[in-house]
Amino acid sequence: MQGPLLFSYNQGGGDCANPPSNLESCTEPSRLLLRFQACASVLGSESREEQLTCLASWKEGSVRYLVGRLVHAAAKTDADRLRCFAYEQADGGWQLAQSGDATCDALSGATEGSRTLRLWPPPTLTGRVCTWPDWFSQGAWQPLGEAGAPLEVVAPDVLLMGATRLRCLEPLPAPSEPAEARFKVQAMHQCASQRRCLGLLRRTPHVVELRLGDCDQPSRPLTLVQRQQAGGSCGPILGRLSLLPQGGATAGLLLRGCGGNSVLSWDCRDHQEQLQLMLGCGSDVHRFRCHGSWEENGTRLLVASAVSSQRHYCIAVLAQRVQFAESPPACIPGLPWPWLSFELTRTDSCDSQDTGVAAGLWPPLALVVLPLAVQRLS
Repeated sequence: MQGPLLFSYNQGGGDCANPPSNLESCTEPSRLLLRFQACASVLGSESREEQLTCLASWKEGSVRYLVGRLVHAAAKTDADRLRCFAYEQADGGWQLAQSGDATCDALSGATEGSRTLRLWPPPTLTGRVCTWPDWFSQGAWQPLGEAGAPLEVVAPDVLLMGATRLRCLEPLPAPSEPAEARFKVQAMHQCASQRRCLGLLRRTPHVVELRLGDCDQPSRPLTLVQRQQAGGSCGPILGRLSLLPQGGATAGLLLRGCGGNSVLSWDCRDHQEQLQLMLGCGSDVHRFRCHGSWEENGTRLLVASAVSSQRHYCIAVLAQRVQFAESPPACIPGLPWPWLSFELTRTDSCDSQDTGVAAGLWPPLALVVLPLAVQRLS
């Protein structure tokens, strides 16, 4: 018996069916959330929430029994909270009877009890089936930031976001379909439920931007990378970039006196799937695996991960500079994040041995690296 389900109930004063009440599964499999609605014509009916935790269950013939703990405002002691339930499938739904005390003595079936419920699945509106888009529904997703919760699509209309379950309720219009999708969702954390709006924007086959929040307010974006994917392109920029650290207290502290030229090799050896960064103060080569690249408002954006640590990075290539951020929440231009700058002194093609700037490549740029990014790579 899993939610979402609608139900009517009878506590001795008549059936309360209009409006119907609803049952939801909590994120813990043993817990259910029941939202009772009040009916104007039914004496004793009231709007209230109850949480039911299953403690034990068994079956006798066609009837199933369970002992559960009901948590609600009127329950003060275990004698008030512990109840026995008998339930069975009926007419495409469920019939459930509840005992009036903490025993099962008075329950002989699912149709008679201190309180009875009839449960049925909610109707599906024709043409309004709510499912995730095909480009998002395959597998699991990992946020760029280390503090973010992984996401997993567990059903065509259900998404797990850490300890929160998102259930798709209704598709909403999106500005740039089919690469963008918006939904009204139910966000369930433990047994607390809220209505939210979810936005998905496909940046590349392996990179998605997600926004989750109130429907009437803009929400902060999160960039997600598909886990266990084969790899993505680093983009159309090819060559070796010679870099020189810019001055400043932050740069000097981070590089610890490393003032020599560094080299960033872009897609020179791995079929546009890897970057290499060699600092001028050491012989270590730091390799990055690309997940995808796209362009937005004249800015080339790239998501990559360090081969050695699996930390994720956002690289933004603008007309005059390149920005390199470690574990940001999102890969977007102008992200409020601390940066460290490198001046670009020369651009060469991958096979060039000359000192000039290769024809057809980007003009002089600056590489900007998030503080601690280079230090953590070593």
